[in-house]
Amino acid sequence: MGGPLSIMKLHNGMAANCQWTVEWMDAGSQQPTQNYPDWNKWLWSGTLTGGCSSTIKLSDFAAKVPLSAMNNGDTVWIYVWVEAGTDQSGADLTSYQFTYNSGSTLRAEFVMTGTTTINTLSVASYQ
Repeated sequence: MGGPLSIMKLHNGMAANCQWTVEWMDAGSQQPTQNYPDWNKWLWSGTLTGGCSSTIKLSDFAAKVPLSAMNNGDTVWIYVWVEAGTDQSGADLTSYQFTYNSGSTLRAEFVMTGTTTINTLSVASYQ
């Protein structure tokens, strides 16, 4: 598992559109899924076409999903929705998981490559 962070970024290098969000474990519950089963209520990046990037401050989740607190020390990971394709999640990949720390200036940057159905998520940098 990676170290502390407060920001995540995704670069879409695919020949497909995608959106991304963050999921986390808080007190044994996967969030925001536990309190917001309708993912349309989650904080999403907006649609990224090929070659585009976006950044999310993890503290922004507090306003969007107030019943699903993200607390310092929670394990966080990226979830990428691929339009008409295969999604990618860091939920089962500990190398794609980090520890939320609101005071950290560190960020994890991810890259999606491939196509709608054959794609790869990777950690480009952690700094």
